[in-house]
Amino acid sequence: MSAMQVEVFGCDDPRWSEVVAALPHDFYQLPQYARIEARRLSGTAEAIAVADGDRRLFIPYLRRACSESNPLLSDAASAYGYPGMLLSQAALDRSFLAAAFDQVAVSLRETSIVSLFLRMHPLLNADVSSFAPEGLLHEEGDTVAFDLGGAEEQIFRGMREGHRVTVRKVREAGFTTRVVPLAEHLDAFIETYRQTMDRVKAKDNYYFGRGYYESLAAMPGIFHVHVAEKDGEPAAACIISECQGTMQAHLGGTRDAYLSASPFHMVLLEAALWGKRRGNRYLHLGGGLGGKSDRLLSFKSGFSSKRFRFQTVRLVCDEAAYRELIEARAAKDGVPMDKLIGSGFFPAYRFVL
Repeated sequence: MSAMQVEVFGCDDPRWSEVVAALPHDFYQLPQYARIEARRLSGTAEAIAVADGDRRLFIPYLRRACSESNPLLSDAASAYGYPGMLLSQAALDRSFLAAAFDQVAVSLRETSIVSLFLRMHPLLNADVSSFAPEGLLHEEGDTVAFDLGGAEEQIFRGMREGHRVTVRKVREAGFTTRVVPLAEHLDAFIETYRQTMDRVKAKDNYYFGRGYYESLAAMPGIFHVHVAEKDGEPAAACIISECQGTMQAHLGGTRDAYLSASPFHMVLLEAALWGKRRGNRYLHLGGGLGGKSDRLLSFKSGFSSKRFRFQTVRLVCDEAAYRELIEARAAKDGVPMDKLIGSGFFPAYRFVL
């Protein structure tokens, strides 16, 4: 194997766009999205690129300070969603991936990054399992996607019977759907999503400020809002992305007044049909909260039998610093270190009791 080239750069560096453009990607890996997430989470958007001939690995991440007690140390994690990693076809090679991740750990440690947590892309990274070094990937659960390769009637028939019945009732009740640019439906969507998060008592990190939505709307050609309406009033909506044949159900919800009618079922079905007509291959709905097999996953499973695996990468780049941070956190919280380590949370020093 020839000498690997390793580069670390920010999202304003033209190399970011150049690397992404040369590899199969989704919107999660675009520098514009990384910039949005860095602003939202008070972090810094960076990426590491490893190349050995035509074998190429690209990992976007957000750098954040590990703790107030040690501001010189940082950790790195994927932005919201499934940024994962981008790979050239030739990079699906066990020896390359093993050597590349050794280089990733060394290079990030040299920039004072203690750990790296990646949320893998269930579709783009579906083949990585066959070539990944032992212990690199952690299984988290299933995700669900509409397979748009068949006929429109197959997409509908592929839904669970109860979901099909709900869609028919929604249509009979006079609900209609339309697709609009996010910028044109901003206020209505924000209110719909807020009501949904309030209703399910979501954690604070599931709420997003207006500036976040405005930034998404400014990404050209990526985001649309699929809306269900009754008598001209918004009832349910979902922000859907579209990038290189893959659609993602990014954020969505239903207004309180229309919850009993379940118009969101029709929103997702019509979004899938719309996407098929535009030549897309999948509408990815995601999985349960935190990758769990829960009610959310059960709901999504009613739309399609197509499954993908959701995996994460948990890489400790600096073992000594990682242990010191766990010790400091344990002392601060007055708990044994084993409680943090045994929590299953990564990185362990960020576990909230």
